[in-house]
Amino acid sequence: MADPTHTLVKKPQMTLRDLADYMGSSAQARRTFIRDCKYRKIARLIQHKEAKAIATNWLVDGSMDPAKLHAKAAAMERRLFADDFDEKTTKYNADYVRRFADTYTGEFLHGFTIEGAKVMPAVIVNGVRITFDPAVFLTRVNKVNALKIGVMQLRYAKGTPLDPHVGEHQSAFMFAHLKNAPFVENGESEKAMCLTHDAYTGKAYAAPGNSVYLYNEMAANCATIADAWDNIAPPAGAVF
Repeated sequence: MADPTHTLVKKPQMTLRDLADYMGSSAQARRTFIRDCKYRKIARLIQHKEAKAIATNWLVDGSMDPAKLHAKAAAMERRLFADDFDEKTTKYNADYVRRFADTYTGEFLHGFTIEGAKVMPAVIVNGVRITFDPAVFLTRVNKVNALKIGVMQLRYAKGTPLDPHVGEHQSAFMFAHLKNAPFVENGESEKAMCLTHDAYTGKAYAAPGNSVYLYNEMAANCATIADAWDNIAPPAGAVF
């Protein structure tokens, strides 16, 4: 009997990153997105969790010294690796950290208090469970002592700039979500503080002026995803 290649996710769910990518894709690619979320590959995939953790800690530390990031990347590459996959993953993460160090300016976070983000609860949008993992929480108090809040997510794809359309959808979702579920009592979400940061280019995409429209567009597509979920066939050759 062949080894399993995929696991089945019975109920509709995806990450916010997946949903934002979905919104920036063609109709044909969208069906593939749903399929890949429903049938998850078992094979090990390169992740950049370590790089994101290093970048997050550096942001919270507040020193803004890129030399610290380059030192972290160099230390990662001096490790003893368990296997070829471990080596490849570590080098990918080191590349991420170096690129973040070289492109990050921080001007878009000026005036904000930066804290490490806690786990955000998943949200159900028109039948689809959406999960997201912001890197940092952002707060500020304005001139009339109102508490403004936001979050920033980190993204990175080696050699590929983030599509601005995708970044704005991702940030618009965070803005709309925080309006209904602030992470601090009496906090009011602010578009300029809901950010998707592309570590490859150093650009941060804030929630745009039409964020409510974009969120509603995403919510409508979630209904489409939920309706299609049960009828999406597995990829050819998949073993469960």
